Amino acid sequence: MALKYYFSLGKRPYVGDSEVHPEVIKFTNLLAPGATQERDEEIIWVFPETPTAAGETQRYPLLGTDILRLHFVQTMHLIPEIIDVSRFQKALSKALALYPTFAGRLRIDSNNDRSISLTNSSIPLVIDRDAQGPALGDFAIIGYHMGSYLAPINLHSLENHDEALISIKLSMFPRTGETAIGVMMSHQVADGHLALAFMRTLSNLYQGFSPEPTTAFIIPSPAPLPPISIRRLFNLLSAVKNDPRYKPNTYTETEAHERTIKSIEESVPVNIRVTAQQMAKLKTLAVAGLPEGGNAQISRQDAVTALLVTSMNKFLDVKVDHVRSVWNYRAITSPVHYGGNAIGLSMTDTMPTSDLEDLSAVSSAIRNALIKARSEEEFGVMLPLMHLKLTDMANRGQFIGSVLLPGRFVINSDVNADWRAAHFGHPDTVRFFSAHKENRYARVYQSNPEIIDGKVVDPRKGSIDVHLRIDASIHDQFVAELNRVLQSLE
Repeated sequence: MALKYYFSLGKRPYVGDSEVHPEVIKFTNLLAPGATQERDEEIIWVFPETPTAAGETQRYPLLGTDILRLHFVQTMHLIPEIIDVSRFQKALSKALALYPTFAGRLRIDSNNDRSISLTNSSIPLVIDRDAQGPALGDFAIIGYHMGSYLAPINLHSLENHDEALISIKLSMFPRTGETAIGVMMSHQVADGHLALAFMRTLSNLYQGFSPEPTTAFIIPSPAPLPPISIRRLFNLLSAVKNDPRYKPNTYTETEAHERTIKSIEESVPVNIRVTAQQMAKLKTLAVAGLPEGGNAQISRQDAVTALLVTSMNKFLDVKVDHVRSVWNYRAITSPVHYGGNAIGLSMTDTMPTSDLEDLSAVSSAIRNALIKARSEEEFGVMLPLMHLKLTDMANRGQFIGSVLLPGRFVINSDVNADWRAAHFGHPDTVRFFSAHKENRYARVYQSNPEIIDGKVVDPRKGSIDVHLRIDASIHDQFVAELNRVLQSLE
């Protein structure tokens, strides 16, 4: 069943209007399949404080790697405080001035060049002062309880319309003294790294601190192909044609939607927690099993990913023989707070059948692919080619499919990202949540603390939460195998 939101933001302020307009709106929000509830909620249109970091710049061009249509970032921070709306609104206005693209509008010109317009536009801040649903509490970081805490944006009508690229919702729970800060943003304006930087800045400004980290507002340009011969370029382009690293699955919008719904219907979620001790032992096992001269640079994350792959391969009819890693390239080639998406991809070579249930072999294959993808020669070609490929796809009306082909697995880890650093004055007790729905695509985050009656009883320091969806037919066997291995590492 397709999960849909029906949302009306009422009348928007005219572009150029410098005031903030509070309005009371009514909307229907699907709290759960088949359950609807009409509520009165307040909306405030928040403009960036001027001048912004963009200065006189009115247009922020998008690279091909930014054109991730139908993709979005969903986050929620749960804090043990009823938020001060006026103070939050002022902090948000200051944060938008430092991240001016977040308040922009998506534009496409007659040449199919895409950009974010930086005219005087705003984002919706939706406020529910008496939230009725339960706060998420100690649920898994990625669950299916976030719908009522987000103000959805219309991903289908962003281009050349007055549609905000980001929305924020404050859900206040008077009974528990908590506030859920839900954020939804188009992936065309930011990746997770930039979204976290924005939330940290907003958190600091709300507390009256300096806005660190701040974004260095840089106008991007497509990375040029490295200086290579025409023959070398021809050979590269020929090879790339059939290289799965540079050839994402592409579909029409309808096909992408239908495939996603079918994938959701045929898979079920799995949430596991891995402690720091278990990760350390798992890495030791992975390294110990390497042949002489094997790659000892295997990380704890590599070992966890390999555990997922080798465990599901025991039960899948079509075994995973390619692992794709999603990583952020800011640390390699550009400023830390460079705008837009800085997403790099690596994919293992086809792993031999004899290695598909071998923890050490899969860990090593993942690490070797990452090292190769981050090398100057490989990365210097990947980035401009991805720009050209994704731009061409967008111009032809194609979308990147989120449903993986059989034999594929994706790891997208935020294990080094401290999302709880955006704590709004509650560094020990803030909790972070997100959403995800793709089969055989794992997301990894630092664990939330365990909190009882407002007190931290277990900080879960060093632990990670892993979420993925798995084919329903192997769910029970897969979970039992994971539990068996993890219990042996305690």
